[in-house]
Amino acid sequence: MQHSSFRLTVRPSRSLALALLVAHLLAAALVIVATIALLWKVVLLLAVGVSLAYSRRPQELSSFCFHPDGSVECLGAIDNSPVGAGDTPSGGVPISDIQMLNVDGSSRLIGPLMTVRFRRASTRSTLVLLPDSFVHIDDHRRLRVWLKWQGKGVAQHHDMESVLRM
Repeated sequence: MQHSSFRLTVRPSRSLALALLVAHLLAAALVIVATIALLWKVVLLLAVGVSLAYSRRPQELSSFCFHPDGSVECLGAIDNSPVGAGDTPSGGVPISDIQMLNVDGSSRLIGPLMTVRFRRASTRSTLVLLPDSFVHIDDHRRLRVWLKWQGKGVAQHHDMESVLRM
């Protein structure tokens, strides 16, 4: 029986952004009250500020297509007016922007927090997701099920399509 792929769209998590903001403000407060030289305080506050600016950089909606074999198509940022070379598939993303990735076995599910680790050749990247990261509320559950069963002989245990529709 053939298993189906599914596509989901993720956005930056507001909860994660708030948690990072609070952590950076706490770090800055600790640097301010620390009994260290003024020069070190300035250097550390600049480092905290740069880290905060990096974590708050603008991010767009991204689309992914997860396949039963453990591979993932990263369709990139969603844009209503695609630019770049190549044809445009139904998702509105130029073919030149599509990347095939594999999900690393070190991906983790910890309560509502989901870290999906991707690898492609020698590069690795991590996607940190919370329930508010998903455009469609059901996508969080679908991805959790996919992460649990992908690469573990899904066909031997359950029909992936029926599991994903639960």
